[in-house]
Amino acid sequence: MNLDKRRPIPIEQCRFSFLNIDMGRQRSGVENASLLRAVLFSRELGISPSILTARYNPRLRHAEALLRSSGLLPEGVPLHNMYDDLQAADRFDPARHSSADLLLPVTCPPQNPSP
Repeated sequence: MNLDKRRPIPIEQCRFSFLNIDMGRQRSGVENASLLRAVLFSRELGISPSILTARYNPRLRHAEALLRSSGLLPEGVPLHNMYDDLQAADRFDPARHSSADLLLPVTCPPQNPSP
């Protein structure tokens, strides 16, 4: 007997996020399973989940580039860290800066500075 009177939400309208401690070169089994799950969602279901990491990792963007180039992290799956906003990682351009620049956001000015 279904007592829940709410209408189900279509899967196309749902957002999926996978929370992990970190996503570096050396990963735990849980982190590897999260990557495999992201590939499954992306390729088989056509859903792009987000991956969120909780541990501060100044080399996360470098690890992300390696994961993407090896095919372990699909292009449509965003990888976020809880500290991204604090270090302006959304404005990081790896062609112009190194991952060490994320430690000092002042050295990594915005790509399109506002007037």
